[in-house]
Amino acid sequence: METEKTLSDIEKLSKIADILGYDLTEKAEDEDQQYADYDEFLNECYSEEKDRTVCGCSITPSELIKQEDPVRYRCGFSDWLDSECQNGRYIEIDDGYYTEDNLNEAQEELKDLIDSLDFS
Repeated sequence: METEKTLSDIEKLSKIADILGYDLTEKAEDEDQQYADYDEFLNECYSEEKDRTVCGCSITPSELIKQEDPVRYRCGFSDWLDSECQNGRYIEIDDGYYTEDNLNEAQEELKDLIDSLDFS
């Protein structure tokens, strides 16, 4: 069973990637997906208010706050992302957010890259 990565492991992975010229940022979680996850979180939190109908048009809580108070939406997203990092869902490295799976995949690719190096 794979153990959770420590900060030291993550720092080592990042340094090795830098040394080998491996672009770790390609493994960062897509920001659009993070926003979709946040929208899902909002809609679940306010599920009793889901799909309000205004003048015959249906709108979800996430769409409503995004349209009516974009500053509150962005601040809420930032707070949510911080809490997701504290809960271990995301790991922040150099302004990029990664999942444990993203980092495991990068680690395997780096191992393969190191194995393929010819030192002769």
